[in-house]
Formats: sequence, C-alpha cells, structure tokens
Amino acid sequence: MSLQHPIFSVYKGMEGKRTEVLGWKDGETAQDSIQASHQRYLQSNAS
Repeated sequence: MSLQHPIFSVYKGMEGKRTEVLGWKDGETAQDSIQASHQRYLQSNAS
C-alpha cells in the first residue's frame, strides 16, 4: 500500500492544489532539509 496517494494527493486535492510525490527519502535527508530550512528562516528574519 502506498501512502503517498491517500495522504498527500487527496489532501492537497481537497485544497484545490495539484501535487506530485516523486518518492521518499530517509530520515537523515529529512533532518538535513529541516535544518537547512530553519537556517534560511533565521537568516531571513535576522534583525
């Protein structure tokens, strides 16, 4: 069973948005992405 269709495609479809899930990555990749995003946020909101 693939979770990408029921969870992501249907949810975004209900918002009137189109989405395409291209695949899954591991936890380390997710953590790296979160940390990079957090750093960009801090830099863009620096006083």
